[in-house]
Amino acid sequence: MTDAPAAAAPADAPPPYRPSWVSEAATTWRDVVFLVVVLLIPLLAYGGNLAFSPLTAALGALYLPVVPPERRRSVGLALLAALLTWTLISTTWAYYQPELVRLDKTRNVQSITALKLILQLALYGAAVAAAAGVRRSTSELGLTILGAGLAIVAALVIIEFVSSQQLYLMLKTALHQKARPDLARRNVARAFYPIALLIWPVLLNLWRRDNRWRAMGVATALT
Repeated sequence: MTDAPAAAAPADAPPPYRPSWVSEAATTWRDVVFLVVVLLIPLLAYGGNLAFSPLTAALGALYLPVVPPERRRSVGLALLAALLTWTLISTTWAYYQPELVRLDKTRNVQSITALKLILQLALYGAAVAAAAGVRRSTSELGLTILGAGLAIVAALVIIEFVSSQQLYLMLKTALHQKARPDLARRNVARAFYPIALLIWPVLLNLWRRDNRWRAMGVATALT
């Protein structure tokens, strides 16, 4: 007995959707940048936590051309634009006003609040909007790497507290940088801030992948 032939597709059926090469390239770029940033986060959490602000700005600059079209038309981005507009208007009657005659030096440009607002809100917003367009498989891989990196940083910080920050002081000495023991303790303790902020997406990733007991165990250990 032969099998019945498969039903033919209707003649007027639309062709399957295939994204253009531009869309594929933009998605691949978002994935690659996301993984690079995920790898940098644990390193900066321990060795240079003050670099998170320029890292986020750089992420926004790299992501700005590849923000998904649906995100550009989203309510969140409209609210962000409205907030940016209002903050720029409010700087006109702010008590502090930068001295324009001192802007000949690069460091004095940082005193222009409006410029910093544009860079921070626009670039930070682009970073968040574009990161939402990362492939699900890439986001799961990145969050797994991030969780492992944050766990290593947490263990390293505990070792530092026990050893009176000897590793951190040795690192500063190797880089020919001066570091006082009291400031070293403060700088090492700062690593807990990115851990406290970024552990939640890691836990959510574990929870969604049916690793709920592991997620609860990690949350319990952190608290």
